[in-house]
Amino acid sequence: MFNKDLEENLKRVIKNTCFNQDLNKFAAKEETIINLNNLNVSGGQRQKIVLARSEIHGNQFLLIDEGTSAIDEENSAVIINNILNSPVTVFMIAHNLSQKIQNKFDKTIYLNKGDRF
Repeated sequence: MFNKDLEENLKRVIKNTCFNQDLNKFAAKEETIINLNNLNVSGGQRQKIVLARSEIHGNQFLLIDEGTSAIDEENSAVIINNILNSPVTVFMIAHNLSQKIQNKFDKTIYLNKGDRF
């Protein structure tokens, strides 16, 4: 907040999270105030905002738990591809990823009912 570096990266992050189309629907664009009490954004938009916040702060690790489940498959693929092409280490938990998206990851771990670790 109020960090010039964050402001300079905003356009890139918005593009990387496919949030530009969503922002065009808001009258105030990037200046739109998100009201968490009234939830003036959809589930997919909330997921994009969370992913954008993570990217803009430059975290080294990213744990995503069903982080694109409310985003359409095409935009999910773009977002995941952008995340995987960044220098961040990604751990993603999901159970309905297409094979095309699954193939983008280095490793896949499958858990079955009754597995113990």
